[in-house]
Amino acid sequence: MFQKADSALYRAKAAGKKQFCLYDMSLDSMAFSASGTGQETVDETIDSDRRYSPAMNELIPAAFRILSKGEDVNLSVSRLLEIVGQRLGVSWVYVAELSEDRRYYSNTFEWCGEEISSQKSVLQNRPVEDLGKDYMKHYNERGILYSSDLSQFNAKTKAFLAKLEIKSVLQCGIWDHGTLGGWVGFADCREQRLWTSDQIDILSFIAELLSTFLLKGRAQHRALNISRDLQALMNSRNTWLYIIDPQTYEILYINAKARGISKEAVKGAVCYRVFLGRESACDDCPAKLARKSRIASKEFYSDSRGTWISAEATLVRWENKDAYLIELRDISAYKENDKTGRPLGKE
Repeated sequence: MFQKADSALYRAKAAGKKQFCLYDMSLDSMAFSASGTGQETVDETIDSDRRYSPAMNELIPAAFRILSKGEDVNLSVSRLLEIVGQRLGVSWVYVAELSEDRRYYSNTFEWCGEEISSQKSVLQNRPVEDLGKDYMKHYNERGILYSSDLSQFNAKTKAFLAKLEIKSVLQCGIWDHGTLGGWVGFADCREQRLWTSDQIDILSFIAELLSTFLLKGRAQHRALNISRDLQALMNSRNTWLYIIDPQTYEILYINAKARGISKEAVKGAVCYRVFLGRESACDDCPAKLARKSRIASKEFYSDSRGTWISAEATLVRWENKDAYLIELRDISAYKENDKTGRPLGKE
């Protein structure tokens, strides 16, 4: 029912403003094209549409299978673009992603048909303004940019597309919380091409799948980079730092300086066994105290090291779960100035 309503909607839009259209079966064979004014019009389905329609119906389940395998992002996306390009018989299928400030774009993935040169190395960190001042305005309310003959673009955009030998283009936006983050493009470098509403619907849905997949992958990549930066920062600290599980006291992360305390001071070890030689945590362990206040500290004397230690525990999130960041500092120099000299908190 929705597909039939969609067909009627496009027919009404092609007739101009404030128009309506009642669905009939003849609308199923209509295709989109673009007039010289940039307005969408409707034309009869061409032979190439009939040739590719059966294959188009297989694209969505194929996309689900490829993206749900959990394989490498580059491999999965490249494989999907290849299948889409071959099924459609287009010249070039590509993904462009915008920079965080939306001023630059890069071709991050592509599939090229026979005798079509790759543009990936060329289209890196290119200014969006190179596409033409009004380029983004050609995306419609559905987030789709479509042109069968490039006639609606200004001279700058036409010149840019001509350099890429593009004669017809369809782009589906990649949306990140309502903001355009890039696009999935389908270009024909051989002929002007018409697209049916069914084809556009399917390709738009595949673009949405890719958007979700890519944004998730980018978020994971950013999180991984943040984690690496955080670990590099903690390794540079001249204090003993480690992160423990709040229930088991298992060490989840330990920095370079803390690893030098003992050969047993490694990820997976139990902190109170490694650092205190105990079989259970102290009653006044900072990690226990931090359960109420989120941060707690304690001073104690370590017989094994012959030093005074200050231990501070802070509740943090580590790998998507609660954990405690423990920081140990040698405060013997400060204790030497203590007039009492009492080994308070001696373990």
